[in-house]
Amino acid sequence: MGLPENSQLHFSEWNHNSNFIACGGALGTLKVVKIGMDVRDPKPNASALIVNQSLEGHNATVLNATWNENNQKLTTSDTSGLIIVWGLFNDQWAEEMINNRNKSVVVGICWNVDGTKIAIAYADGNVIVGTLEGNRIWNKELEIQLASCEWAPDGDMLIFGTADGKVTVYDDTGSHYLDIQMQCLESEDLEQALAKKENQKEEIICMKYWSPTLKSKALMELQEKEEKEQEKEKVLTGTAVFTNFSTRPTPKDHIEPEKNPEPYQPVPADRPRFMVAYARGVMQLMRSLSDTEPVVVRLKNLKITGAKWSPNGAFIAISGHDLNTEDPRHSSVHFISAYGQVVGFFQHFETRITGICWEASGLRMAIAADGNLFIGHVRPEFKWGAIEDTIVYAYQKEEQYQYGIMFYDYKIDEKTIKTVSYFENLASFKEHCIIINRQDDAGTIQALQNGGVYRANLSDGVITSRYAVTAPIDSMKLNCDFTRLAVVKLVEQVPFNITIYEFVGDELQQIYNCEKKDVWDYQWDANDSHMLAFKDKHKMLICDCSSVLEQSAVYGNIFSFQNLVVTSVNIEKLLITPESPTKAVIQESMIKAKQDVLSLLNAMKLDEAIDYAEKNPHAELWNMIAQYSVFKHQFDRAEHAFVKLEDYAGVQLVKRIRNIPSNELRNAEIFAFREQFEDAKDIFLHSDRKDLAIEMYEKVGDHRAVYELVKNDPDEERKKEAFKEMAEFHYENMDWEEAAKFFALCEDIKMQIDSLIRGNCFGELEVLARALPDESDYMVTMGDAFTTRGMCDQAVECYLKKKLPDRALHCCMELNQWQKAQFIADANHMENVEGLLGKYAEETTGASDEKSVATLGLYMRAGRHLDAAKIAFDIANDRREKMMPIDDLKQCYVLGALLVEEHRQSIRELKRIDKYNMVENTLDDESGLTAEQTRILENTWKGAEAFHYMMLAQKHLLTNRIEDALQTCVILSDYEEYLDPAEIYKMIGGDMKKIENKDFLLALAAANVGQFGICSRAMMRLEVLDTLDEAEREEMKDLSFELFSQYV
Repeated sequence: MGLPENSQLHFSEWNHNSNFIACGGALGTLKVVKIGMDVRDPKPNASALIVNQSLEGHNATVLNATWNENNQKLTTSDTSGLIIVWGLFNDQWAEEMINNRNKSVVVGICWNVDGTKIAIAYADGNVIVGTLEGNRIWNKELEIQLASCEWAPDGDMLIFGTADGKVTVYDDTGSHYLDIQMQCLESEDLEQALAKKENQKEEIICMKYWSPTLKSKALMELQEKEEKEQEKEKVLTGTAVFTNFSTRPTPKDHIEPEKNPEPYQPVPADRPRFMVAYARGVMQLMRSLSDTEPVVVRLKNLKITGAKWSPNGAFIAISGHDLNTEDPRHSSVHFISAYGQVVGFFQHFETRITGICWEASGLRMAIAADGNLFIGHVRPEFKWGAIEDTIVYAYQKEEQYQYGIMFYDYKIDEKTIKTVSYFENLASFKEHCIIINRQDDAGTIQALQNGGVYRANLSDGVITSRYAVTAPIDSMKLNCDFTRLAVVKLVEQVPFNITIYEFVGDELQQIYNCEKKDVWDYQWDANDSHMLAFKDKHKMLICDCSSVLEQSAVYGNIFSFQNLVVTSVNIEKLLITPESPTKAVIQESMIKAKQDVLSLLNAMKLDEAIDYAEKNPHAELWNMIAQYSVFKHQFDRAEHAFVKLEDYAGVQLVKRIRNIPSNELRNAEIFAFREQFEDAKDIFLHSDRKDLAIEMYEKVGDHRAVYELVKNDPDEERKKEAFKEMAEFHYENMDWEEAAKFFALCEDIKMQIDSLIRGNCFGELEVLARALPDESDYMVTMGDAFTTRGMCDQAVECYLKKKLPDRALHCCMELNQWQKAQFIADANHMENVEGLLGKYAEETTGASDEKSVATLGLYMRAGRHLDAAKIAFDIANDRREKMMPIDDLKQCYVLGALLVEEHRQSIRELKRIDKYNMVENTLDDESGLTAEQTRILENTWKGAEAFHYMMLAQKHLLTNRIEDALQTCVILSDYEEYLDPAEIYKMIGGDMKKIENKDFLLALAAANVGQFGICSRAMMRLEVLDTLDEAEREEMKDLSFELFSQYV
């Protein structure tokens, strides 16, 4: 950067809007630079300084700098107390304002979030708060030594860090408001306590409240201006009515500039935002200024020199050096999450790190170290994977502990999001994906057979509490709010005692004991933490932790206790016929209190039922009274019951019903409250208030009922709305065909198409494509869908209706429909498809059989049978040189011959349909064929015949049909072009030794049938073969001598 010799940088600050980096330090050094490296292109040596400006004005060491992001100002201060505000004019940074108090060092400069107010803190306790224009708002001398300052996000509160490590808050008038408890200083581990020096002050290195960076007003105005200029540059073109030619020269295609969307930055409610970092490696992270349970981070053996929030507030970068070494050049940068978990680490041994800052994307950092400014790439370990053509990745959502899992199928551009709570990690392999999420339970309760109950963490298994409970323990269960524990103990190996305990602090206190009960089963109430149902053999008992009430008999296992009803299942009866379960095995038993109140209400003794509930209060009893009172129009008593239930909505319901003048409509509202919607609907319709019936069903989300009510209405808007609700209902339930039907009724073509695609209803999609107008914007979407499913004709039809022949052509090429591609290209005067096919064939043709076979298939699909035959014969020749099995070679030659016959058949078909002999001469003319193609036409089946006869000759020899073998071998002499005499084809057992070639076959067959003339000519051919060496030639002569000496 051209820094002065021996200059040292003390800080670096990155502007998140305009990408400038400010850095400065000793000797009044202050630089503003800008680099041109693309954050998505992490290549070495890819950076270049676009801006490198030295700012003159400071003579002492520059210590602080801060950006006003909203108004694009830079504020700096030095050790002499000089403060300068810099502004950008004509692409150059220049002084705007200067302030020099000359009494103390500036320890903190900060702008509020919207950049309208600035706070300046001096070490001697003086604080100045001013405006953007330089006007002073207030000035105060605080009777404390300051170390740092920071604005709260609301822009009204100022947070100060003192020289002795305390943190205090002042309001917008400079009055003391709050002292923040620094729990990180109140407790410390043994190692840090021993490392701490006597009378050592707690030095605050950084104090920062994270808030998202606002977009700069100036940059937004400039962007709007550029967009308007680009709009003006666009030239509209028109087409004359009676011609197919443009009325003016076609302008160059306008390329829309790529717009970077706003990054997705959710901020969970539980994530810390306020950070205080101390020099001795201790940090406190708080969710708010009043957070009583902050996150404490302790970094061992690290002296912190700087800390910065990442732009999205999810991470913190911490710079420092090792306390165990005296050399401060042993520097490092630690990365922790906002929750205090260490996620990364970087070491640097060559220079001393003095300043760090993040780039706006969070993927780059600038590090000031001695006289250098390093730009580093941050490589986060993202949670992601791939399932075939689908990319899977996780991201945090706005809701607390909620994560989105995106499944993005890039082939068909389909996105599916699943929401997961407490996400931890994911892994993928082939077509499967595993998602790991943490459950709500933080711990577990465990009991030992010989006594004792223990509470342990689920995360690490560490035992956190021990409770003395005597043995032997048979089982135990927690109540609904985890405050009480029911324990069944064994007496002579029989569960004969149930004891209820309550968690009080770190102790487990016994609150009730029920002895001499043969406990067969038990269950806590799902809503009431005080009630427990258990069975003494078949007799059911209800315990309220102070007494036991006997109930009716229950013949089964209890699986639910809720709303004063015990539900049990008779497992013994169920397993008698396990494959045919019936409802008869389920038993519901009301406890006595509910039975009594129900009897009183049935006898219309409402006041007595209320008195009973007052003496035996329970939410279910008051709910029964409220329901009955509303039904009987006893609104005063109903309101009293709702008050007991603390049900504000119920109280409001009573008030609303009271104000309804019509008795019929009042009854309808009561039926709706009791969820008797059909009765309520009948009353509404009888009262000619269909609108109220529709409103009722809309409230409860019964869209089908709404549809039935409005389907014959003349109000089209109401019908469309009902159709849309029905469509969305079916869409959410993945009933794609029904969703498509209702989307069609509400004329939502986009969602209709989406439903048809998801439901694989491509027949209906094809009908829809033909029904839509040619210029419909949905033609491309449907064409793409047809393309991905391999439906070439339908895709081409969609593209051509939209007047997109380019896409139609590429669709045909992608699906290997080359004949259709040629037709489209000819009709629209487009590029040469033959050339594209040839180029594609060259790319797929290679040394391997797989590539050659792929090219052969390409030519077959393109209707180029002669070219495909040539590839088949080339494959056969290649395999013959590699001495592949004879039957494989024969199959290759047969395939090539069949393809030639296909070519001839296509010629005959063209001649047959050419009634006027317009192309007959062209079809008969073979002057355009290459020599290779002419040879293929002349020798179509010869290769197949050669290997067929070769296999036949070997078969005859092996089956001892010698004369047949001789005749076949004589025929083979006409196929020397395909059968190399020196090749080894077969091994024959016994005294025949080796069959090395067709001549040896011929000689052998002739010798075996006594045709020694033929045998002699064959042996002479073998002796003069160039492929035989001297030893083999001598061996052949010896064999001839022995053969003819013995038999002739």
